[in-house]
Amino acid sequence: MKLRRTTVPLALLGCVAMLPGCVLSSHNATTAKGVKVSPHSLETLVVDQTTEADMLRCLGTPSRTMVADERGTIYVWEYTRRHESHGALLFVFGGSTEKEEQRSTSVLVRDGVVRSWWSG
Repeated sequence: MKLRRTTVPLALLGCVAMLPGCVLSSHNATTAKGVKVSPHSLETLVVDQTTEADMLRCLGTPSRTMVADERGTIYVWEYTRRHESHGALLFVFGGSTEKEEQRSTSVLVRDGVVRSWWSG
């Protein structure tokens, strides 16, 4: 009888000692795509003064361009950052979160000069 009282707790302790590898698991991943335009870079753009060439030198290659009219072009920089987290406890309880940040910056250039910009 005494042997059984100590054997069961020891057996349970042995099982618990082997579980840490599968008790808790987690995975985190962050990916980014595009060009993120910083507020500091936007502050260097002076409406009606900054040239198209200076703007492109400062902000880099845009994600896309659109024709605004016969004298103007809209340059667009798009940025997406995605963060994923997954976790599990004893393969029974699990959860995940996903967070996505999307930003876009646009600059209107007409007659070779920055006329306006917006970001959001």
